[in-house]
Amino acid sequence: MPRSRSQASPFFAGFYSKDTIISLAFEHGNYGLWAVTLVTAGLTAFYMLRAYILAFGGKGGEYGGFWGGPYRGVGEPQEAPLTITIPLILLAIPSVIAGYWFGFFTYLDPKAPGLSFLTIVSDWKTWLGVVVSLLGFAWAYTLYARTDLAKINAFVQGNALLRVLHRILLHKYYIDDLYDLFVRYVVLGISHIAQAFDDYIIDGIVNGAASLVTTLGRDLRHVETGRVQTYMFGFFGGLAVLAAVVIVLVTVMK
Repeated sequence: MPRSRSQASPFFAGFYSKDTIISLAFEHGNYGLWAVTLVTAGLTAFYMLRAYILAFGGKGGEYGGFWGGPYRGVGEPQEAPLTITIPLILLAIPSVIAGYWFGFFTYLDPKAPGLSFLTIVSDWKTWLGVVVSLLGFAWAYTLYARTDLAKINAFVQGNALLRVLHRILLHKYYIDDLYDLFVRYVVLGISHIAQAFDDYIIDGIVNGAASLVTTLGRDLRHVETGRVQTYMFGFFGGLAVLAAVVIVLVTVMK
């Protein structure tokens, strides 16, 4: 909501800084960027008022449809606890008065020029942004506070182009679907490969070495009998085998 308020509601906090940024885009010759920001201001005002009316108002409600429209939620709505209400109140206060710190840009960058109240409110580009935002508000109000949602939906579904655009917007440009596919088939795929490498290669080597040592220890412990005769037999048997190997090697080398 800050951008819509800054454009359509003069004297709120964001009105000064954001409209100055938009004006700078025009003054520096970035006319395409300036046009995009104007359109964005109108769209922001549109979807913010749309969100408000769909939540709290609608056709048939009080105050011209701004309050008490048909409830479209799930379950029984309840008043927010103080742990939510108090932070919202504290955030609302600077959203009104924080913009009057006109030296904020200079505070961040001493070389940056400070904001000027008279310069902002006397600039035609500022009020053009306000008009564009008011048009966005008017569009949202006409569609959602003065028209049945069933008629809007029927009109959109009856037009092929609007139906496709609605589907794209409803799925948020399919960004979440792309994230889901990327996580499911790329991230989780790499995770499964890494897990298999850890289970069968890393753990396989470590567990295999431990198993080899355990097996050798279990089998070789039978050699330790505690009998001198057995040790002497092994000693002289080993010498005999070594002598036989030496004799064979000497014979072959001749």
